[in-house]
Amino acid sequence: MSLAAVLIVKNEEAHLRACLETLSWVDEIVVVDSGSTDATRDIARTFTDKVVVQDDWQGFGVQRQRAEALVVSDWVLMVDADERVTPELRDSIEAAVALDQPVIYTLPRLSWCFGAFIRHSAGTRIAWLGSIRAGVPATTPPWSTRSWKIRSA
Repeated sequence: MSLAAVLIVKNEEAHLRACLETLSWVDEIVVVDSGSTDATRDIARTFTDKVVVQDDWQGFGVQRQRAEALVVSDWVLMVDADERVTPELRDSIEAAVALDQPVIYTLPRLSWCFGAFIRHSAGTRIAWLGSIRAGVPATTPPWSTRSWKIRSA
């Protein structure tokens, strides 16, 4: 099973390189740039040739659909530019992909703000979609869920 990391970005030159370095192990990286005016696209192109500019912003839903349309892998991991995939998270994701089950996974967020981690917040967010080729849409309730830790910059 193959895995794509998908990022929707705009003016993320301060964070993007560090994020993409933690994704070097995935099979495919897709970056949809929403009209950056900094070096975001140049940085992205050092990691992937799948860098597309879609600057007619119609919301995250539309940008996400555009990004997913570019994916050829079996699985998708949605990542924000200020997030990092830890080695432990990588191991967990690789094990889940190998199972190839029709599920949606969630990642609890550990955010860094004002010099400290925020350990109590509004819970998890869906950041991992099941196999897009198996027809598991984001609106489908998961048959099972598993949580991973993701580290923000």
